[in-house]
Amino acid sequence: MAHVYVNVGFIIACQTFFLISACTNPGYLENKSVDFMLMLDAVDSTSLCPDCNTIRTSRSRHCSVCKHCIERFDHHCPWINNCVGVRNHNYFLMYILFQTLLVVTTFSQGVLALTRFLLMQPTTIYNDTFSNFTLFDVKSRWIVLPFVVLLLVITFLFIVPLFVLLYVQIRNFLSGKTTMERFGRVGSDQDRETRIINSGIRGDT
Repeated sequence: MAHVYVNVGFIIACQTFFLISACTNPGYLENKSVDFMLMLDAVDSTSLCPDCNTIRTSRSRHCSVCKHCIERFDHHCPWINNCVGVRNHNYFLMYILFQTLLVVTTFSQGVLALTRFLLMQPTTIYNDTFSNFTLFDVKSRWIVLPFVVLLLVITFLFIVPLFVLLYVQIRNFLSGKTTMERFGRVGSDQDRETRIINSGIRGDT
């Protein structure tokens, strides 16, 4: 029964962080009081976003999907249908972590179940492993088997992309950078120092 509690725990954690990541404001930059034309007279035009009518920061980017500038923009994630930014990046990382753990444990349990189905006698499977579930009796075991195989195929297809995404996000976290900063256009040393200062990693130069 321990594996059941582990799976339930991963599912609850995964869904919790998924909902928080999807529903949290990722860090929209908004301007509700200053006229954009007045900002043009006072601020360098390259620091303004004509779509949001707001002042950009050194780590913000305009998302063409959300139609907003996002502070410390990482990427727009179709899984959560939301941008990943300064306010929900940590929640997104935890979501990816628990999602990976859930898929790995589900795949492992599927392999174990398939092995038992194929190598053990039907009466042994019924009496010892699934004694409380009439679904896995002698007559229905070959009906359940295709669903186990389907579960293995689906989880296997997600394992590699999840591991890649988790690896990228952990590297981002450890380096104090976003995906856009690591894989996008490399700026000058001065731009790099400005991003470090604005990130809150350190307050001096």
